[in-house]
Amino acid sequence: MIVKQYQIENFKLDKHNIYLLYGKNEGFQNEIIEKKFLKNFDGTIDKYEQEDVINNYEEIVSSILNKSLFENKKIIIVNRVSDKLLNFIKYISDSKAMDIKIIIKAGILDKKSKLRNLFEKEKKLICTAFYEDSNIILNKIAINFFSKRKISISNETINFLI
Repeated sequence: MIVKQYQIENFKLDKHNIYLLYGKNEGFQNEIIEKKFLKNFDGTIDKYEQEDVINNYEEIVSSILNKSLFENKKIIIVNRVSDKLLNFIKYISDSKAMDIKIIIKAGILDKKSKLRNLFEKEKKLICTAFYEDSNIILNKIAINFFSKRKISISNETINFLI
């Protein structure tokens, strides 16, 4: 299921367990992860690279599927993912590991990408593209930044900064 970049901040994340965040805007991806997933989270957070998952496949799958007595909730973040992890994601999504949220971060994915297509077509998987910020978005960010800090600044100066 596709969730647009502007919708993700108001999207209810409780109903879904696996998320694909892809695109050039890695800063906004990290901001969404911090705000929506990690803020007020009191469980375990594991971070992996794609190569870690490939090299330690059995161990990671086992840690996802076997519920621990010591940890109630878990978030797994996998960075720099490509189509190589397609089978891993299919297997995990079919396993119904309920107390675990998996965040898959990828760079730019083509429309032909099997990973992207899987997330776009499946209702239980969430996919969000993070594009480069336009001047309009950068303008809004700058205005919010200065207004929160009660700093008066001209539009000309903001445009110069952008």
